[in-house]
Amino acid sequence: MTITFRLCSAFVLLSFFSSSALACLCSGSRSVDDFYHKYDHIFVARITGLDLVEDSVTSDEIIIAKFEVLELFQGNPDDVVVSADALGFNFSTCSTHLVVGSYYLIFAANGEPTHLGRCSASQPITYEEKHVSPSVHDLRRLFPTSAP
Repeated sequence: MTITFRLCSAFVLLSFFSSSALACLCSGSRSVDDFYHKYDHIFVARITGLDLVEDSVTSDEIIIAKFEVLELFQGNPDDVVVSADALGFNFSTCSTHLVVGSYYLIFAANGEPTHLGRCSASQPITYEEKHVSPSVHDLRRLFPTSAP
């Protein structure tokens, strides 16, 4: 009985430490008010398709998203390429899955890649008629002429 208890205790401790070691820790503020001014392009998009391509710099496979813009706050979405890791998690809990038909709030800067991840400004969101993510409400307050 003592051996069983020790094995169970060891398993619980290992599970705790390994899950916290794999946790995604993001630094900085997650408030739209704190970072929207850093981006040239801000919009809500629905993913309409995905293409698997090889990154020209790293030779890693990445996913490039095709999207439909549903709400534009600023900028030109035609200048934006949205990508994510092809593995979906890239051995980390910080990556985001791109899902066709899902909605994303996209923040993009001129000349920089827009890579989706849990720590990036761009995030998956809820965008239904009666329920919209708080970040979208915050942006509608900051950009009142863009609200649908």
